[in-house]
Amino acid sequence: MEVKYTNSWASFDLEKECADALISDGCVLISQHADTTGAPTACEAAGVPCVGYNIDMTSVAPNTALTSASMDWGVYYTYAVQCMLDGTAIDTDWCKGFAEGADKITALNDKTVSEGTEEKVKEVEDAPGFIDCAGIESPGLTSAPAIGRMVAELAKKILDLKENPAFCKTRKGILNPAELTAKERNELIRKNPAYGRIVCRCEMISEGEILDSIHRPLGATTMDGIKRRTRAGMGRCQAGFCTPKTMEILERELKIRQEEITKNGAGSEMIVGRNKDGKI
Repeated sequence: MEVKYTNSWASFDLEKECADALISDGCVLISQHADTTGAPTACEAAGVPCVGYNIDMTSVAPNTALTSASMDWGVYYTYAVQCMLDGTAIDTDWCKGFAEGADKITALNDKTVSEGTEEKVKEVEDAPGFIDCAGIESPGLTSAPAIGRMVAELAKKILDLKENPAFCKTRKGILNPAELTAKERNELIRKNPAYGRIVCRCEMISEGEILDSIHRPLGATTMDGIKRRTRAGMGRCQAGFCTPKTMEILERELKIRQEEITKNGAGSEMIVGRNKDGKI
């Protein structure tokens, strides 16, 4: 997924420019979260399918518009007015979706959607336990805790879940030897020598910390995953010295070849092959 920002809710020229740029980059489907017909206009000219925002775009892009995502604010207004009439507080974190009619899609364009699309949409709309959520890179990471809480509340209502009194809400972080006293650190290294082997010299990150980041729940499987959890590779050399050793650890612990190790997921492989002697 590639995202372009206009930093404006309504700019025909900027939205069309962004859509043109995405199309030039090879994007085969364009969706928008802005208010004009700029993107569908670009898509119609290029013959690229698109999903609009808030209004039906088939009049602008009859040969490429699929549908549009829309919001029905009437659902919220009804709720807010009823709260006023009842003398109750209006929820500041109000969030409703398809089930309540707050989110909808406009009519499907029969000229562009595939056969069976209408039936599949109906199937999803009628699924009371279906929850769709997504996040994109940094904004997605930032909003993940709030999204998680919201989904938990939705699941609680749908499934009538009860709180587990034995659940521990505090997750144990990765051990940072730098926070230990000299005596505690020496004892740690005596019990687990990996904490005495420094991999990242700039940030003084040990092999033990990297191993912890890999083997903990939702452990690191990429170079960036290790960096975010331990700071290994964030120092002055920008991973120039510790990358080979970190890759060796990932290779050993995950039982994969170094050619399979990525920076941050598929398409970001660290190496592309071996030399004539079979070495990395």
